[in-house]
Amino acid sequence: MRGVLQKEFFQNKLQKKIIFLKDVALSGVLCIKGNHHFNVSFMTMIVYC
Repeated sequence: MRGVLQKEFFQNKLQKKIIFLKDVALSGVLCIKGNHHFNVSFMTMIVYC
């Protein structure tokens, strides 16, 4: 029983993470379009935005 709950909990966390990453990617794309000085990696882009 507990294993089933843990699995569902993990899947929920994974879904939220995927949604979050999609949001980050989208805002990253928008940031690149608005930022002409962009020439750094994806992670630093998140920091700069």
